[in-house]
Amino acid sequence: MRAGNRFRFRPAVARELGPDGRDVEEKETALLFSGGAWSVLGEAADVRRSDERNTIIAALEDHGDPMTPAEIAAATGQPGVNIRRLLLKMAKAAEVHKVGKGRYWVEPLNTGNSGHSGNGGHQLRS
Repeated sequence: MRAGNRFRFRPAVARELGPDGRDVEEKETALLFSGGAWSVLGEAADVRRSDERNTIIAALEDHGDPMTPAEIAAATGQPGVNIRRLLLKMAKAAEVHKVGKGRYWVEPLNTGNSGHSGNGGHQLRS
């Protein structure tokens, strides 16, 4: 072996597993192979999601109501411009939803007047 050659040691391998078929509900699970055994890490989408995106989702869920980018920035301690940029990307990926008047939430809200939101009781506030 020549000096300067480097080998990369990979103690763990991460993969995704999902069922395939017409009669099976689609689901992807993240797995980790380490120490000769596979471990379930969780839902693949959650594992792939960045820490910054997870922080935004946690702030929304902790608050319990839709929030503006400024409110999210204050709750997370992140710069407002970064939060606004990331919220746009997250909305495009359907990780959050714009629910009116510049507010974001983790799921779409029913804005109808039926009195039944169908979304865990969350309705858009004026």
